[in-house]
Amino acid sequence: MMKLTTSVFLMVIAMVFFTSCNKDEEPENPSPPDPTVKKYTNPIFEPVIADPAVLDNRAVDGYFYVYGTQDNWGTADGERIVPILRSTDLISWEDMGDAFDSQPNWNIGQNLVWAPDVKYRDGKYYMYYSLSVWGGSNPALGVAVCDSPDGKYTDLGKILDSNDSGVPNSIDPYFFTDTDGQSYIFWGSFNGLYGVPMEADGITARINEKFRFAGNAFEAPYIFIKDGYYYFLGSVGSCCDGDRSYHVTVARSESLKGPYLDINGNDIMNAMDWNYGNNDVKNVNALYAGRTMIAPGHNSEIVKDDDGQDWILYHAIVKPNYNLPNGSARRPLFIDKVIWDDNGWPKIGVNGTPSEYETEVPIFNE
Repeated sequence: MMKLTTSVFLMVIAMVFFTSCNKDEEPENPSPPDPTVKKYTNPIFEPVIADPAVLDNRAVDGYFYVYGTQDNWGTADGERIVPILRSTDLISWEDMGDAFDSQPNWNIGQNLVWAPDVKYRDGKYYMYYSLSVWGGSNPALGVAVCDSPDGKYTDLGKILDSNDSGVPNSIDPYFFTDTDGQSYIFWGSFNGLYGVPMEADGITARINEKFRFAGNAFEAPYIFIKDGYYYFLGSVGSCCDGDRSYHVTVARSESLKGPYLDINGNDIMNAMDWNYGNNDVKNVNALYAGRTMIAPGHNSEIVKDDDGQDWILYHAIVKPNYNLPNGSARRPLFIDKVIWDDNGWPKIGVNGTPSEYETEVPIFNE
């Protein structure tokens, strides 16, 4: 049993923090600029890398990799079926092509590849992905494998679907390995978030042991361990329609299976819609009313640079360039520092919103 080291101060937010409705500004009386300090400005890759997942593969080949949801970029390449990017610094990204030449077809009629998550294990790269369409009747999770992080992945088929798991809208997988070596897949989208233990092969779910740990307010679960807590980040609101209310919230627990407690000290199992707690959609829209960069969400894993600073990648929308040529939401890639307060709660940027100003790059020693 993990021991709570502080009182449970419950606050939100990784991506939205209700302290200001004003555009981010540089700190008052900044020091004179140092021309030797490298800086970046969001977004860091366009036109779109939705639902980004980051793989830190530096120990193998010196690169980070990012994988994104299938989208039609409106270019000569047409449909991009899990685009792959690579970088040495998390800022400058090289397009490495797609993970698939064609869509997996085992989920007939529901074969758009969304929200990939890639893990390196036993010399191979395993991609956990969603196979669905908007409003699909039987969304599913699948897995594919490759000998290299940027090669063509061989599909291994279904892990679970909504029909056999009993979880509506079974998308957004996140593969997590606990400190005891047991692995899990977490998944779900606005119909509850669930976890299920995986067999040692990493591809077989023990579906009869699934558990629920969050209500209907969330999608895109990400779980990580820090200072004796399991932290949960999950996206709330609408990413892709007129209100652009998407944002990320945070909760934490002393146990992997929960309870995860939010800003009000309540179990997020009871958060059943987008208006729970202080995450009211109207407030989110007001926060972003005067901003250029809105609707941040579906974050990657947190990456620590060589200076000990945490960073997180995510997608957002840049006004007024809302859409790709086919009308889908245009969600380029963003990055920001993760700032931890004294009680162990994270946010990004100056006030918990995407940075719209030049920011010092992550530090990676050569």
